[in-house]
Amino acid sequence: MKPAVAPFGSRGILLRPIRTDDLPLTLAWRNRDEARIWFKNSAPISEEGHRQWFEAYLRKADDLHFIVEANGVRVGQAAVYHFDGTTRSAEIGRFLIAPEASGKGIMRMAVAHLLDLCRDELGLERLYLDVFETNRKSIALCRQCGFEETGRHGALLTMARQL
Repeated sequence: MKPAVAPFGSRGILLRPIRTDDLPLTLAWRNRDEARIWFKNSAPISEEGHRQWFEAYLRKADDLHFIVEANGVRVGQAAVYHFDGTTRSAEIGRFLIAPEASGKGIMRMAVAHLLDLCRDELGLERLYLDVFETNRKSIALCRQCGFEETGRHGALLTMARQL
């Protein structure tokens, strides 16, 4: 069963669990050419495919997907998933920011709040992610949030941090 997580954040930045009514917006963010190139599966996603992803997501106990709001406006998304109770680790990612909110530090603050949730509420000790080595913005965000490169495989960097 998926852990229940109440909305959290501060200073006008709130993360809350994704809902069905968020799907059209998250699909539009994800299918933007400028965004989808940074996902391992960079093909455009259909509405039906997105709905099927969401239905499968709802059944996963090890996957929490959040909408990022800035002063009450939906501006992005972030997630933590693939929880491992033995190693107390999880993957973090699926970061997307609306074009009009980009470059304002919103995602950096959202990731900081997500790190706090992972440590304080989920009991995680280590987070990791894969990022394309050419995705300079995402790498910079991760470094600002305390992640360090721990490996490479193909065009992907693995980054991690202790909590």
